[in-house]
Amino acid sequence: MGCTTHRFGSLDAIVVGILSYLLLPMLVSDDIPSCRRGWRFWYVHRFMVLVNPCVNIQQPVPNGAKPVLARIPLRWMIRECFKRKTGIMFHADGLKFLGLNPSSLYPLVTPRPPAIPVPSTLSLQLIPKTPQEPIYDASEAFPAESEEELDLHDALAPIYDQLALRWAWWIVEIIPLRQRRQKSDDTWVMWFTWNWGRGRVIPGQTKKGVRVHRSVKTRMDAGYTPKANLDLDCVTWVD
Repeated sequence: MGCTTHRFGSLDAIVVGILSYLLLPMLVSDDIPSCRRGWRFWYVHRFMVLVNPCVNIQQPVPNGAKPVLARIPLRWMIRECFKRKTGIMFHADGLKFLGLNPSSLYPLVTPRPPAIPVPSTLSLQLIPKTPQEPIYDASEAFPAESEEELDLHDALAPIYDQLALRWAWWIVEIIPLRQRRQKSDDTWVMWFTWNWGRGRVIPGQTKKGVRVHRSVKTRMDAGYTPKANLDLDCVTWVD
């Protein structure tokens, strides 16, 4: 959540982007009574906040490395594909490779167990001094952990904030960019402003609430503070 930058596996990032493109039109008609409000309204109020533990301004992460924050939205999007009966086909071994149990997705999507609390022995991870080597590869068995255990470890994975690691990204932050926001009456407002490294603004929280993935709460329980203007009184934690 927020506009913080988080680690995104290169292959995971591509898959998340593709699923976002495929899922969005199917979800709009179900979740918004009037489709004329547009996909952007839904994207800001539900999708962006759910998935935003991972943002895509990143240095490369080896495919298969773990833990990785991007695996959380990837697993969530795949589950949404089955919930919405999109017809997208997945290889069963590929689902197991990500830590998903195919029998919990098809023919019916079963409810998820409660999230695992953060034990005192675990904490937020720092960026490793040496590049991580892939752990999940073709020569290794599927993950032995449950999806809840994987979510716990992935939620505590390092954040690769490029504004802190690469000063050149600040050039983009000080360039005025056009911002757009859709109001409740379907009209749009536009203005130019500087980002200045600020967190994302989540509009309409008091009136409409905001849905946030429960893995964000897991990370917050470990000491993480979102940069977004999140009103915790308006949050509904979802899985």
